[in-house]
Amino acid sequence: MSEQLEHDQNSSFKERSKKLQAWFQEPARGLLLKAEQHCIDHHLKNIFGHYACQMSAVSHLNLLEKSSVKYQFKLVVDVERYPLTMLCDPYFWPVESGSLDVVLLHHVLEIAESPHRLLSQAAASIIPDGKLLIIGFNPCSMANISRWFIPERANVFKGCNFIQINRLKDWLTLLGFSVEEVSYGAYFHSFEWLFKGVLQHCIEPYCGQRQLPLGCFYSILAIRDVYGVSPIKKPWLKVHNQLIGYPAA
Repeated sequence: MSEQLEHDQNSSFKERSKKLQAWFQEPARGLLLKAEQHCIDHHLKNIFGHYACQMSAVSHLNLLEKSSVKYQFKLVVDVERYPLTMLCDPYFWPVESGSLDVVLLHHVLEIAESPHRLLSQAAASIIPDGKLLIIGFNPCSMANISRWFIPERANVFKGCNFIQINRLKDWLTLLGFSVEEVSYGAYFHSFEWLFKGVLQHCIEPYCGQRQLPLGCFYSILAIRDVYGVSPIKKPWLKVHNQLIGYPAA
């Protein structure tokens, strides 16, 4: 029964991933991807290390391209193979615990049946003081509202769960992470035709500078906490002076 459930979960994850990947490949998503890439580059520009991992619903993208981390690879769930990729179950990562400096989760928690389980796998793979970057769709955005009125979008996001940012923060706290930075972007995605010209030069920059929590996507940069350990010394037995120095015979 459990094996059948895991198979169904993986199948659903793959189906949603394929739909989202096809949606992102449309020309109209160019501005959204550009905004997300700019956000990722901003968060990772001063992060160094040896190993970085990316899991994205858009498998063909190399979102860590400008990262300073030396070795980079992707975890994918579909059969299509891209350079430096590893095929895996999203809920059972083939990565040693505490081995990665940076992990990027790009729109995968929304399509997961068990987002907390996927998040815990990512968290366990990160070293102390390592970084976790999450990019997700903001449920408090015009783009989320539009999916209930646009049939095409309703089909793309069918079964997806846009996670509230405060809920993610609680999960990260339970997993031993501290949130360092939260940002928002692409405020009027899907409504560019209403604000053409004005959007590009006035409204979008205005909202971006003030970081209003209404962007199409949000990003969360978190660091794995390192707790100080105080060594407990074994108490020595008191040795009386009168027992020292006497001959054995």
